[in-house]
Amino acid sequence: MSDVTIVGAGIIGLLVAREYIDLGASVTLIDKNLVGREASWAGGGMLFPINPEQQPEAVMRLFFESMTLFPKLIQQLYEVTEIDPQWLKSGLLISQSDDVQLLNTWCQQNGVITSHPPTELLSKLGCLPKEPLWLPEIYQVRNPRLLKALKYFLTLRNVTFMENCTLTGVKVKGQRIDNLETTSGLLPVNHLVLATGAWSGENYQKIFPDKAYPRHLGMDVYPVKGQMIVVKGPEGYLDSIILQDGQYMIPRKDGRIIVGSTVESMVFDKSITTEVRENLTDFMYRLLPDLKKCVVEHQWAGLRPATISGIPFIGCHQKYENLSFNCGHFRNGLSTSLASAKLLVDLIEKRPPTVDPLPYELNKSNFH
Repeated sequence: MSDVTIVGAGIIGLLVAREYIDLGASVTLIDKNLVGREASWAGGGMLFPINPEQQPEAVMRLFFESMTLFPKLIQQLYEVTEIDPQWLKSGLLISQSDDVQLLNTWCQQNGVITSHPPTELLSKLGCLPKEPLWLPEIYQVRNPRLLKALKYFLTLRNVTFMENCTLTGVKVKGQRIDNLETTSGLLPVNHLVLATGAWSGENYQKIFPDKAYPRHLGMDVYPVKGQMIVVKGPEGYLDSIILQDGQYMIPRKDGRIIVGSTVESMVFDKSITTEVRENLTDFMYRLLPDLKKCVVEHQWAGLRPATISGIPFIGCHQKYENLSFNCGHFRNGLSTSLASAKLLVDLIEKRPPTVDPLPYELNKSNFH
């Protein structure tokens, strides 16, 4: 039996596992799919929240803390695995904002550097941006490569992976989760971490079946679909991320450009539509007419784990002493992941946290 069993092998689960192996603990990671193949893989890899001035302060605390931790993670992964996650300082052009003055003030208050956009970048745009804002210090990472590197890194450190294994229930003894019931059989647990993204509300109900799902009681985490496309542009044509009205273009080193994304239905549905494909390509062609000859290589959808408050749940269960949770990060899972993982392990191991844990607690009235 492992010291820690983590259900959910997305970016959060993988980084919680990394925190624990640094402590010398044994870890088992369980996922209903392949490792890292849900929202963590589907996202664009931009390491900056969309509309940061509108984000809850608790989310931004995790973001700023994570950005201080990313350089060490990237260096460690590359040295051990020789997989390059392509962590790049792309810079971010916000070509249009609902309130550019508010955003500018937020950047100044939070030490986010702004300046006038590069002339070369503006010259590529097909329409004159309205009060554009350039953030030169914003990073991105190629998230599928990051996930691949993390899995390999953890495999080298003897983490056990159980893929295509679905949680179906639990067995409780006193104030502890004693065993997990899964499609791969009964699994004894010492400490259980729930990090199952958009499925966390469902899995919480499997642990506490008498609680309503997904709202009102229990853990109100629910899915919000996002569709995206990727096109192959000329290598080196676009080096910077462009954000406008919640949609974005994220360039990769090989010339590919990620274009996204929608905010859609709150159901477990990853189907893609021609309408969205056309809307995203129209958005891209409007901003960068030079890309009209580019072909859409792929379209996909992911399910983001949203909460009513917009703040993720991170903490330990108040009744069951060996149950904790880390989920509900919506569009900010990657950019807040390192601080989220560290905070959870701080709380489980009773280490002094560097981020105030109070905002991320489940409502105590929902415990039983």
